[in-house]
Amino acid sequence: MKFSTKVVVGVLWIVMTCFTFGGTFIIDTNFDMFLSEQKNISKNITENIYNLLKSETQGYNSKRLGNISIESKTLIIKEITESININVEGQRLKFSVLESNKNDLCSVNKAYLDKIFVDQLEMNCRAYKVDKIANRYYLKTIRPFTFLGNIYYIVVDKDISHIFKSQKQQYEILIKTTLALSLVSILMAILFSKILLYQVVELNEVTKKMKEGNIRERAKINGNDELAKLAKNFNLMADSLKENMEMLEEEALNRENFVAAFSHEVKTPLTAIIGYADMLRSCPGDEKRIQKGAKYIFSEGKRLERLSKRLLQIMSIKNQKFDFITLEIKEWVESLSDVLNYYLEQKNITLEISMQEDYLKIEPELINMVIVNIIDNAQKASSRDSKIVLNGKIKERYYILKIEDSGIGMDAETLSNIKQPFYKAEASRNRDQDGAGLGLALSQAIMERHNAKMEIYSEMRRGTTVELIFNRGINE
Repeated sequence: MKFSTKVVVGVLWIVMTCFTFGGTFIIDTNFDMFLSEQKNISKNITENIYNLLKSETQGYNSKRLGNISIESKTLIIKEITESININVEGQRLKFSVLESNKNDLCSVNKAYLDKIFVDQLEMNCRAYKVDKIANRYYLKTIRPFTFLGNIYYIVVDKDISHIFKSQKQQYEILIKTTLALSLVSILMAILFSKILLYQVVELNEVTKKMKEGNIRERAKINGNDELAKLAKNFNLMADSLKENMEMLEEEALNRENFVAAFSHEVKTPLTAIIGYADMLRSCPGDEKRIQKGAKYIFSEGKRLERLSKRLLQIMSIKNQKFDFITLEIKEWVESLSDVLNYYLEQKNITLEISMQEDYLKIEPELINMVIVNIIDNAQKASSRDSKIVLNGKIKERYYILKIEDSGIGMDAETLSNIKQPFYKAEASRNRDQDGAGLGLALSQAIMERHNAKMEIYSEMRRGTTVELIFNRGINE
């Protein structure tokens, strides 16, 4: 069953239940109230008749009349009863006075009594009973009184058919109203369910499109209710899924590029080694060519050794456990100046160091490797007699080590790929002392292990800036 159908059925059930039970309760309450009102009227009428009979029979007593017959007593009561004239709603009230003994029932004016009902009636009490005669309803009120030792009963039959008729009409109205309201409720529930479930239907369509591969599809957010929050959370989930998929695609692409670059890096020295080895094999007597071949074989072998060493370093940094210690960063960087100047003295490049004091929790050897690698790259891109600036500043909750040069810089494409393994900024991609292009990839892995960032900014012919961004604070 569809959810919209459940909504319609639920609304219909609520409407019919509420109106059925609520309407029945109101109608029955009104009926009981009107019946009680009629009982009070009958009670008053019966009491009036009783008082009149009592007043009219006060002149009779057994001493004066002697032992008269039952027939005579009945005749007296009959005459008195016929003389009583009570008007109700413009008409003379018709009532009966009945005589009863436990063996026989004698009625006057065609009234009757239920013997069991009368036997249970106590003196000075009243009894009520609803009788249905020829499709009409009567409220029978019975009140006993005594005359010359005999018990008589005042019986008033009040027509209350209008109460039952009104009740029946109210039930008919209730049924019609419930049916009409049910129909209206169904229509309104259908409309309401469409409005209510609009976002759900739309969300379902979005999920279908995403299932088909359109991960950029998003649900529209209308309002601020629970469904709007659901759509918002769905969009957040879709954004997260898209980011993860893009990350996976990027990682897959990086792996593919890594394999291609690695194959390219290995192929060149292997080709040289095989070529010179073949040359040595083909001309064993040529000492000069043997020396040249051995030199190239040694050089290319060392390149492969450096390549494997760098790869092992990257893998070990990602998986190895390190002990981080807290250092005063200014003092520690200044202690590296001799090592850093070693890379710069070949081109007579000046290193300016300006550090703000603070404490960082790092692995010194790894960060030393990062700084040395960046300084080495900077000197390669800088001209002779230039300057490289290394400064450290506190910025809110971060400490930023900034290394700036005024070298040749990099274009946007190079800048976007510079952290990739085996990537080189040089267009010629020479295989010389510059290495295999793993330095920045290694530095990036080291910074990630420190939960830090490495940001690189560069413009052609205006130099390059590398920022190492650490979280501040003494971590004990």
